[in-house]
Amino acid sequence: MAVCTIIGTLIQVDGSTPAAGVSLVVKRVLKDGVLISTGNQSVLSDEDGLVSFTLPRDSVAYLSGPVEGFNVADGVAIAIPDAATANLEDLAPSVSVTVSGVTYGQLATLQTAFDALVAGAPGALDTLNELAAALNDDANLAATLTLSITNEATARASADTTLQTNITNEATARASGDAAALASANGYTDAELATLDLSPYQTRAEKNQADGYAGLDGSGLIPDNRIPASIARDSEVTSAIELVQDAIAAIPASSLSYLVYTALLNQTGTDAPVATVLENTLGGTPVWSRSMQGVYVLTLAGAFTVGKTAVFVTPTRAGATTAAHIIEAMSNVSADSLTIVTSRQDGTNGTSGELDSLLTNVSIKIEVYS
Repeated sequence: MAVCTIIGTLIQVDGSTPAAGVSLVVKRVLKDGVLISTGNQSVLSDEDGLVSFTLPRDSVAYLSGPVEGFNVADGVAIAIPDAATANLEDLAPSVSVTVSGVTYGQLATLQTAFDALVAGAPGALDTLNELAAALNDDANLAATLTLSITNEATARASADTTLQTNITNEATARASGDAAALASANGYTDAELATLDLSPYQTRAEKNQADGYAGLDGSGLIPDNRIPASIARDSEVTSAIELVQDAIAAIPASSLSYLVYTALLNQTGTDAPVATVLENTLGGTPVWSRSMQGVYVLTLAGAFTVGKTAVFVTPTRAGATTAAHIIEAMSNVSADSLTIVTSRQDGTNGTSGELDSLLTNVSIKIEVYS
């Protein structure tokens, strides 16, 4: 079997080189979904932190460390390329080992994605939930702000127009010297005009100026260059959500607590059972066969773990008789196969025996725990 030589340096998170003798352990190796090695291969780093070891090409290996090491009980999965050599630092997810409180290795792919997403944001704004709360949980914040600013600008423009009209009328009345016309046009006397507070209003000269108000574009909207850069656009929020979704999707299926096979079985005569598979995460295609009358075997190399495989089948009963159809899982589960038996037990005289043709849409569920 062709092998790939893995070479790399175990590096502390702070960038320095670890002491000699840091141990990596290859716990198990799978190729094409088949378990090909379960022995623990221990690799020690030299005085410069270098490690070198070989594994089958195009396989998946599970690496672990000492008791204080990996935070994944069964090891961290790395994909071994179909190449003569590979750098440990290039494999994903990257290796990380903690010894005596010191962490060695590269940042994990998922952690790198989250760090890039946070990008130094303050603690009160480094999660999507905190960002959403800061934006009042408004999915259409840009439109809300635009509408609010537009309404404010419209109100200010209307007040400005009214004020300008009053000033024009006042100037006309003053020019004619007609006090009666002045009073009629504005409703103010000279004394009242002198004390009128105009501070709540802004003039047209303050449009698009500092401490003024923002003008609208040809579509009646506030231009982007008038919106503060600190306000995130909808597209930026969407990009952040997509980044998190991609990071979650990158979590390997091997990190789940167990693998499962669920199917509906039918069997007649001396034929092998026919399975309608509802779910299969065993890493390959199991094959059903008939061993003898009423005895059926499910085979998939390396798919089952002795002592950690649970089998659930649905018992059935004949409709018009007193006999029970009993389906049971045998206890002789091996790494490559497991067996179920169908029998008919007469409720009157206690006779029993293995029989064929008792599987009709019978459900079976197999859970293989790591």
